[in-house]
Amino acid sequence: MRPFCTIPQDTGSMARRLAALALAAACVPGLAAGTRVESEFSLEHDGNPARAERGEGVPAEFIQAATLRVARSQRIDERSGWVLHGHASLRQHDLYHGLNELNLGGGATYRIQPEVGFTAPWYELGLAVERSARSNSAIRNLTRGVASVSTGANLTDRISASAGLRLTRAVADSGPVFDQLERALDLEGAYHLGRGGGYARWSLARGDQAFSSSVKEYGVTGIEAEAGDPAVGPDFYAYRARALTRVVEAGAFVSVAPRQGWALWVRAVHSATASGAAYSTRQLGISWRYLVE
Repeated sequence: MRPFCTIPQDTGSMARRLAALALAAACVPGLAAGTRVESEFSLEHDGNPARAERGEGVPAEFIQAATLRVARSQRIDERSGWVLHGHASLRQHDLYHGLNELNLGGGATYRIQPEVGFTAPWYELGLAVERSARSNSAIRNLTRGVASVSTGANLTDRISASAGLRLTRAVADSGPVFDQLERALDLEGAYHLGRGGGYARWSLARGDQAFSSSVKEYGVTGIEAEAGDPAVGPDFYAYRARALTRVVEAGAFVSVAPRQGWALWVRAVHSATASGAAYSTRQLGISWRYLVE
């Protein structure tokens, strides 16, 4: 096995860290049979990156990201197996530099297909933990755990579908605003065609949601925690409240070579609280992915 490529040691700025991770993603070799290494470089447009309430007039921005993912599969028998996975990602915001993020995580997934067959349903249990650190927003530095259970099947040779339940718990380093508990239902359908395909996802989540506002609303019913939010602006505040959140996403992937391709996706998010606070955002992203098997 050839060695890892040399990575620049001066990573003091977010831009240099992005460059270092990009180089590492391009150079890391396949480790062994059953191991999957994937790098992704993306550009995203977020219509409301501050998650401000409607009418606040928070500018949209572009976000650049580099991600490295590693997964190791282990077959138990003909019906079941494990996947161990990990990731590292860096996200750079064009406008809100305090929200620049380093995210590290990993987890395990167990899948079983009681009756072996192409269209037979499979069942999956997953556990994951991740660490998120911002460049200048201490209230957003947190550790997050996710537990999920899901099921799915190939409906035809081109169409597959899945459904799952997800429980997320986040614990913030500083202050209670980003201490969050959320329960979600996820539905997904995918269409496979030649060297590409498309998918659609819908999620409904109930639980804690953080948003921003230029008005301090101390004591307002439904606001469970709040703090100053200088990463968004000198007069902004971050709030936590119970909310119902809907997410709709659609995307497509086109393979341009045996181990690389382009992905394009759009996403709409709407969240509303019982006290009337609400936010919406629309996101658009394009990414290049490279796979080493």
